[in-house]
Amino acid sequence: MEIRDKYIQLNLKPLSGLNKFNHIPGEPLTKEIEMKSGVYILTESNGKILYIGQSTNLRGRISCHTSFQNTKASWVDKKRINIIYILYCDSKISPLIEQGYKYFLDSEFNDKGHATEFNGKRG
Repeated sequence: MEIRDKYIQLNLKPLSGLNKFNHIPGEPLTKEIEMKSGVYILTESNGKILYIGQSTNLRGRISCHTSFQNTKASWVDKKRINIIYILYCDSKISPLIEQGYKYFLDSEFNDKGHATEFNGKRG
């Protein structure tokens, strides 16, 4: 049995320790999201994970995903983003944490940074 399968069997809730921000599509991004480095997870209101990413400026990067004025900066359907999870961390380790989340969690729009459907299997 793969590590990922064991992780899911334990029914761990990997998002429970992250900062959670509600977002209304079309509204400006909350000012509570800081301009710090870290990892972010964009989800629908039902919990479906749309995208997992990392940035040295979370507020700026997430604004690209949520702003209807910026049409080319995100592959994610902006109307579907309702909840944003954030883990603030040092920019040296955020890529590692991002990869960990991508390994354990299925997301609709993560496949080497391109908008392609993911088949749910990790190699």
